[in-house]
Amino acid sequence: MVAEGVETTAELDRLLSLRVPLAQGYGLGPPVPVMGAATAESVLLCRRRAAVAGRGGLFDLAEHAPRVTTIEAAAAVFARGCGVTWVVVVDEHGRPITLIDRYGGVHPPLVVLPAERLADVARRVASRSAGGCSPVVLCDENARLVGLVTVERVLGRLADAIESDALIRAGRPRSPC
Repeated sequence: MVAEGVETTAELDRLLSLRVPLAQGYGLGPPVPVMGAATAESVLLCRRRAAVAGRGGLFDLAEHAPRVTTIEAAAAVFARGCGVTWVVVVDEHGRPITLIDRYGGVHPPLVVLPAERLADVARRVASRSAGGCSPVVLCDENARLVGLVTVERVLGRLADAIESDALIRAGRPRSPC
């Protein structure tokens, strides 16, 4: 399978989370007669994704997170549109400092690692006092930003796990859909 027309890092990130093996488009580089190197940003994203891919179910739930280095720079990201609802402010090492919502609200990041158990992440989400609806910030082992996981995705995956467990206990196989 080849995904064509990949124009943005967000699109590439989503395709990687779906494990699409090949992609092409201006977001990866200009057209050339033979397969060539992708843009540096695309290569970095692929390497970052590969580094955490086998470490847990949260990786598959993560979405691309626009990143900036100052709170003031977030306004420009939102002004460009494209359905962006959250921007992550990171330090010079790519570690999250804060989350900015599309209304300018500042939220403390709830940082999790890909290997963390889903139940533990859900407990942490439920027990936080501030930013209850802000997404979870998925980081690698060096605390660098990988992506965002919405509360809805965490709860959805947890509900799927509970339903699957209930079906297994009842002796019925889970439907493929």
